[in-house]
Amino acid sequence: MSDRIFIPSCACCGTPVDPEAITLYDHDAGLSYRSGLRYISDDSNEEEMWIDSSEIFIQVDGACSNNGQPTARAAVAAYFGPQSEYNWQGALDEDEKQSSQCAELTGAIRALEIARDQLEAREPNWLEVRTLVVVSDSEYVVAGISTRIVKWKRNGYKANYGKGQSIANKEKFMELDGLVTELADVHDVHVKFWRIGREYNKEADEMAGDALEMVTGEGGKRQVLHSGAAFVTYPDED
Repeated sequence: MSDRIFIPSCACCGTPVDPEAITLYDHDAGLSYRSGLRYISDDSNEEEMWIDSSEIFIQVDGACSNNGQPTARAAVAAYFGPQSEYNWQGALDEDEKQSSQCAELTGAIRALEIARDQLEAREPNWLEVRTLVVVSDSEYVVAGISTRIVKWKRNGYKANYGKGQSIANKEKFMELDGLVTELADVHDVHVKFWRIGREYNKEADEMAGDALEMVTGEGGKRQVLHSGAAFVTYPDED
């Protein structure tokens, strides 16, 4: 099992876990921390809430209209919590590959970039953070960056044991992997990835959808439910 995969301790027999069941949002910090209930003592039936401020959760997602077509447009979102100042949504630059998979990867990249910037600035709310859990409903992203990337690196990011073409979205995976490594080596913050069902990723999904509608105008502009999010066009930095 890859050390980049997050598995909730309360998960058993493959039972899905809602992130809200194991996190608590701190409105002052703008971050979602690991939390839960525990007995006050061994001989007590009373429970108390515990919060681990060293571990935060960031939900990410991507959206794409006309996926696979020349007219495709994509957008991404990173959701830290209700009205968090760190929430972010934006469209991929027109010169960048427009696809759902590219958008999902970019969402994870943007989440880690935001985290890195706060750590570099030594923002008070981030000083105790030692683990970042990137929460995504994309098996493509989670499996790719946590397990498959080991073989990809060994094969020079090429298919067919290094003899074929480069894997799809090679640059994005390399960028994401570089951020994971940088956070660990420079800031002593370890990144894990947690795949959840789409039904548990509604906030990030809605934010990505809102960002996409702002670009395409499809369906009209829905009310933005997460006003703490900054809307920008994501530049092509490859």
